[in-house]
Amino acid sequence: MRIYLMLLLYLSLHNPLNQLNIKLGVYQINRKHNHQIDYTQNLNVNWVYVTSSDFYNDSYDLNTRTQQKLESSAGYSKVWSAYNNRISVSLSESYDLNRQEDLPECIDLNQDGTCENQEIFYKTRVLPNMRFSHSNSKLFGDGDKWYNSIYYNFSSQYKGYQKIGNSYTEFYNNNESLEWVQKDTMVYNNSINHSTSLSVPIKLFSWLNLNPSLNLNEGWIFKYNENGQEKEGFKRRLTGNFNLSSSTTIYGLFAINQFNINSLRHVLTPTMSFNYTPDFSKKIFGIDLGYFDSNGNDYFSNSMIGSTPTNEVKKINFNLTNNFQVKLNDSTQTKIDFLRLNISTGYNFMADEFKLDIIKSRFNFTTAEKFQFDFTMFHEPYLLDENLNRLNTYAKIPTLTYLQGSTDLSLFGKQKIVKDNNDIIDSLDQDEKNQLYNSNKFFEPEIDANNLWTLDLRLGAKLQKSLIETSQNSYKIGWDKTVWIQPILKLNLTDKWKMTYAGQIDMINNQIVSHNMYLYRTLHCWEFGFKWWPSGNGSGFLLNIRVKSPDLKDIKLKSSGGRLFGL
Repeated sequence: MRIYLMLLLYLSLHNPLNQLNIKLGVYQINRKHNHQIDYTQNLNVNWVYVTSSDFYNDSYDLNTRTQQKLESSAGYSKVWSAYNNRISVSLSESYDLNRQEDLPECIDLNQDGTCENQEIFYKTRVLPNMRFSHSNSKLFGDGDKWYNSIYYNFSSQYKGYQKIGNSYTEFYNNNESLEWVQKDTMVYNNSINHSTSLSVPIKLFSWLNLNPSLNLNEGWIFKYNENGQEKEGFKRRLTGNFNLSSSTTIYGLFAINQFNINSLRHVLTPTMSFNYTPDFSKKIFGIDLGYFDSNGNDYFSNSMIGSTPTNEVKKINFNLTNNFQVKLNDSTQTKIDFLRLNISTGYNFMADEFKLDIIKSRFNFTTAEKFQFDFTMFHEPYLLDENLNRLNTYAKIPTLTYLQGSTDLSLFGKQKIVKDNNDIIDSLDQDEKNQLYNSNKFFEPEIDANNLWTLDLRLGAKLQKSLIETSQNSYKIGWDKTVWIQPILKLNLTDKWKMTYAGQIDMINNQIVSHNMYLYRTLHCWEFGFKWWPSGNGSGFLLNIRVKSPDLKDIKLKSSGGRLFGL
């Protein structure tokens, strides 16, 4: 056993994608392999093994402690770029670590008073999942005819699904008392699904863009439901929907030549889309599709391709975008999108009432210095009663019911810090660095070496129309107000010490909602990180010391404490 563990340790350290973690007699093995065979083929494997669910119980990470399943997978893909084709094959397995060996409770009784057979599954497999797809291509090739503008795409997928568990049956023993008999059981199911789409981009009058599209989906199943009973047999189902979108662009250009601004351009983009999905439980063009039995039960309910769509959709969506751009009088004639206004709503023909959607609008302002200002507003098109309930009567002027605004501002303290030329070992990749305030991982903070400090400020406010209590059992319509500020301070304390502080302050109640502090120290080949949440239900700390090398980054020391980690 010792030799086996030493071998696993060797493999783990010589492959950065492999991990071996050992804790007090239990261990985890995670084998990852991603192989680019050539520029058209890729193979990947992710295999996880753990000796006991106790391995995760004392983890520093909350998500890890609550992990209840082992999930392994393998996949292969190949692309034929010249033909717009792609094929992929994948296998996966999920194992429930918290499987219970206790006997099940009796739920339903047979006519003789005994319990119905019961099945408890703890392992699921997808064996296999195969998919072929053909991306968007011209249906009739190149040419100048109208039908040469017809595009299509196609995909076909086979999926085999296996569930493994135990089957429990109750019987009378010699003492005429009831006992459970446990047997291994396995259930296999599979399905085939085909989907295709046809679209015809059209330009009318040289300014109007139209794009009608028809989407079809055909599913095949080999087990179906009839009157609540699962039966063996083949069933097929064809469904689909129709979409039509239209758009145009209107330009306005204004010469200014003032305040270093050369000109102003206004770009107006109205768009409209229509979607129609039929109710497939009804006859279509007078034809009964046969997706439901004589009692109105869906053959495809709880199947691998999902229930049959029965909600008829007939809806139009509207959107209007106003974009204001300025061209500066500099050497490069810089263009800036400094003002953007977007308004959207929709109309549902199938709704019994309140067919018109809430009118949503967003206002965005950006300067050359990247100062941002955002406004989001909701307007109610219907009248509201004293309890803010909708009345099915249009208002003369839509009522503002929601308003949220925010600003972003960045400040810098310019002071160049000379880096140690010997400190040449990089830390983790950029994707990991981008998770600084949203993860329990540790890494070098992204702080510009040319700045002694950086302060990012986000100020926000929200107004929402609501019922406000004035006295006991007495309410009036008013505005629920929220104002907050989010500071993020980054400091280069020295050439090796870095610190960040992030928080959120409630300006209405004058209290800190949340805040945390992070200290980082480079140790040449090692790195040190300490993150502290001082107060609240999420108070706690995390300490991390590890090797910087990406190949050895799993060699580390971790410690944690506080409410955040259940301590």
